[in-house]
Amino acid sequence: MAASFCLPLDFIRKKALPPIPATSRTPIRGSRFVFSFSSGLGATTTGSGSVTFGDRLSRLGAFDILGGFLLVHQLKQEELLRFGTCNYIQEHHNIILLGATGSGKTYLACALGMAAARRFYAVKYIRLPDLLVEFQIARGNGTIRKLMTQYKKYALLIIDEWLLYPLKETEARDLLEIVESRYKRNSTIFCSQFDIPGWPEKLSDPLLADAICDRIVYDAYTVVIGGKESMRKRRGLQDA
Repeated sequence: MAASFCLPLDFIRKKALPPIPATSRTPIRGSRFVFSFSSGLGATTTGSGSVTFGDRLSRLGAFDILGGFLLVHQLKQEELLRFGTCNYIQEHHNIILLGATGSGKTYLACALGMAAARRFYAVKYIRLPDLLVEFQIARGNGTIRKLMTQYKKYALLIIDEWLLYPLKETEARDLLEIVESRYKRNSTIFCSQFDIPGWPEKLSDPLLADAICDRIVYDAYTVVIGGKESMRKRRGLQDA
């Protein structure tokens, strides 16, 4: 099911993202850059997300995407603004968001998902542990092909908590089927605490690891999110 949001018409008129400039269509393959979140990225609107985003968006709220990006005060801010135009989805590239717990990976991924939904792309957010459970259940009740077909249809798939723990061989095979079915057809955002060189050891079999990483890494923008303090700590309850 595609993500859908209820936004006032005058908000859409005021906040609609600009057309994609022709000069921004050239991909930067294997691009890697670093930035840190400021203390802000405050929500400016409210909306209702469909089940494809689940609880994350209901907790985070709907962002003013570009306004939020403009609060980033580090390198390659123009790349983040380009992501907001969703040209990477048109060109079927991936984004890898790397950072420690609380650095803002999910926050930024959902912001990009919101930008894509505003442009009427089919978007799904899911945690990798939940994705693997879905496939385990589908294999048990004989609906694995139907589920795989469903995951092929999303223009943007956001997978959070990517490779947080080592996978079984069957789980790694499921991931290979997903990334293969979406390779050069759709875009995926991967949110991970572990840098790319550490991925293979969590993918059970070296051959499976090579196949999975080869279909992700070499056609992706890699964003390393810095920051000394967890966003949850900054936004949480403070001592009196």
